[in-house]
Amino acid sequence: MMEMARRAVELVVGEGRRPGDDEDLLDTGAVDSMGWVGILSELENQAGVSNLGAVWPAGKPRSIRVLAELLSRSRPAPQELTGAGSLLTIGVRGWGAALGSEQRPGATLDADYGLASGVIGSRTGIESVVRAAPGETEVSLAQAACRQALLTARTELDDVDLLVAASETFLGFPSLAAALHSALLLPERCWALDVGGGCLGLMNALAAARAVLAAGAGRHALVVAADVHSRRFAGTSAPWQLAALFGDAAGAVVLDAAAGAPYFLGDFRFGCAGAFASALRIAPAAGGDLAVEFQGAQLADAAIGHLARLIQAHPDADGFAIHEPNPRAVEILARRCGIPLEKFTQLSRTCGNLGSATCAVALSRLLERKPPPRRIVLASLGPGLLWSAASVGRLP
Repeated sequence: MMEMARRAVELVVGEGRRPGDDEDLLDTGAVDSMGWVGILSELENQAGVSNLGAVWPAGKPRSIRVLAELLSRSRPAPQELTGAGSLLTIGVRGWGAALGSEQRPGATLDADYGLASGVIGSRTGIESVVRAAPGETEVSLAQAACRQALLTARTELDDVDLLVAASETFLGFPSLAAALHSALLLPERCWALDVGGGCLGLMNALAAARAVLAAGAGRHALVVAADVHSRRFAGTSAPWQLAALFGDAAGAVVLDAAAGAPYFLGDFRFGCAGAFASALRIAPAAGGDLAVEFQGAQLADAAIGHLARLIQAHPDADGFAIHEPNPRAVEILARRCGIPLEKFTQLSRTCGNLGSATCAVALSRLLERKPPPRRIVLASLGPGLLWSAASVGRLP
């Protein structure tokens, strides 16, 4: 176990730098938080264990020796349950996306948050972040994404029976679904439904819409996720690892219960790893501030571990539309799963973390590729730690 831990550390640190067995790798600067996650991920992959760094022993250094001790006591990764087969094929007929129209380069973000030049790029791999312009909101971005999805689907507004909306940043009443229903001028008989789940919102929205259509309560569903993080974090004391890295965007999907759609929406997996609930907590605080509890290394390790298990069940997929905390996390995930990086959209490199809209925007980009993919895996996480996966496949 000790030798395995040394090899994993050297893979990330480099063989030219050989840390001592009892050296705290983070405190001495041998690795940063993402490097530490890379070490944990590599060990979990080699040993076939899960959540190696979930709860680090109090008072113990992040060292090679402690890694080896934890490795010797870890249990194999559990097998996940899959859902039952579909009774009715629900088609994916249209897709669309809308990004905030202002691009903030990494150097500008460094200056915005009082960081030395190049810090955000070197630590996360993010080159720029998309931000909403003064006149753009969750509703306007969602409206643009929905219109594009309906155009792709060749579906009229009057034919939409169900609108399901998700957002982790929209606050107020009427809700996002109701406001968007009015903005799009959807028919009064169209049901407007809001769902939550943070970054998992799009997956929850797709599952809800699929269930309604499968029950025969409609034919066409419009599913959308939209977030404007920049205003939610502006003027607060949230750390730059949150505030600087999120972008603003919306993504939409048109589902169809009738035959003829080019793709079908497969079954879902859902779960909640409550052991990681404290890794990220955000709540309103006095004076318009946010109360933030953020354990970056623990959260990143949990995210990569759960995403890896979700997508490793689909090694032959042509593309992966997944939650993207940052580009370095995607690179670690691809390396761990042995999947070419080109199969991921790598949205976060130029757009930042798009929250609940990530999977929808990534799905749109994958479906616009030439040649179009035959099978795409969607996988996402939300605070809690909520997780979900599904697939979108091309019909024969």
